[in-house]
Amino acid sequence: MEDLLTELPRCEPTSPRRSTHGDGTEYQAGQLAPEAVLAHLEQADQGIRAQLTAAQEDARTPDDKVRAVGRAIADGIGSEDFRCCAFLNAAAEYPDPAHPIHQAVLAHRQWFLGTVTDLVARVGNAPAEPAGRHFVMLRDGAMAAGCLSEPGLITETFMEGVEGILRARSGAGPAGPRRCAGLPDADSPWSADSGLLVVVDLAVGEAAVVAGGGADVVEAHAA
Repeated sequence: MEDLLTELPRCEPTSPRRSTHGDGTEYQAGQLAPEAVLAHLEQADQGIRAQLTAAQEDARTPDDKVRAVGRAIADGIGSEDFRCCAFLNAAAEYPDPAHPIHQAVLAHRQWFLGTVTDLVARVGNAPAEPAGRHFVMLRDGAMAAGCLSEPGLITETFMEGVEGILRARSGAGPAGPRRCAGLPDADSPWSADSGLLVVVDLAVGEAAVVAGGGADVVEAHAA
């Protein structure tokens, strides 16, 4: 990567921002000529593809494959020289959707979205597209926050979000705190005489309508 930074033609600096991606490659936005940025993004794209493939090699179940991808992302965020995402930084520097650099960013993100959507589709039977988008948004937020806050807290929160996606798809039920609505006593988990009540999983932002305060879920929907 050092050769890329020193040998390819440079343009005048605008707003320099060094970015180290999860695979360890880096560049300074605003200091490289566009063709150098494209070369970097192609290198980063190939590195990330290989990284996520390798991360899944020891995962035995579909759930574990999703976790392995999440952990690989978290490890990148926790690395010492991490400075957000090379692709998000490049998109900010080149916002024109028609620009080749912006197009390269979109192509990489489409691949990533397709990859995680295929993985979560193997967990549960519900349509996987919303869960795939959810995973990508979690990743984007973690990438942005990872260089602004304590990385350990960011990666922990990110992995909790990944677990929330898996729980929602497997139907295993929420592991986080619950808030109950429609109860005579808000401190009670349920009441046999309360009719219909809504249980909201604060961890994943989902709600379930439970009949008569019992344990049978009548329907589940987004809160």
